Amino acid sequence: MAVTIRPARPDDQAFAEAMCRRLVDFPLASWRSPEEIIEADRRVIEAFFAAPPEGQALLIADVDAVRAGIAFLETPTDYFTRRPHAHLGVLSVTREHEGQGIGRALIDACIDWARAHGFDRLTLSAMVNNTRARTLYARQGFGEEYVRYVLPLDTGSGSDDAVRSGT
Repeated sequence: MAVTIRPARPDDQAFAEAMCRRLVDFPLASWRSPEEIIEADRRVIEAFFAAPPEGQALLIADVDAVRAGIAFLETPTDYFTRRPHAHLGVLSVTREHEGQGIGRALIDACIDWARAHGFDRLTLSAMVNNTRARTLYARQGFGEEYVRYVLPLDTGSGSDDAVRSGT
């Protein structure tokens, strides 16, 4: 099996957008719908292909000339240091290539990209129920830094809206 990691080309757009469906193949939090996650990541990929911004990259993994996965990188500013850093926003591997080291190869390429751009860290986020991804990230040397807590609010009664608006 020959794995090649390369920058995305215009003809990769449909594949990359379709890979967003793989990002919900685990139990989601009750307040998240698969559609909102898929659509959010699809918008990011679509925007990248429309006009690739400086400081972003979309990598494609090919296995024997067949597309097998994607990695989307961006460069946000670190909250604490206020310095830019590399962030792996999307990592997705086809079902057919799952468990064959494609995710690992994409992460290695992301690390190389981050170093080549002079960043001192590579971050990523994973949903707590995505144990397969979290296991991969831990094996690749990523450490947990903080946990984001979410409180879904019932805005149907109107009282929450009134409090937020100050009325």
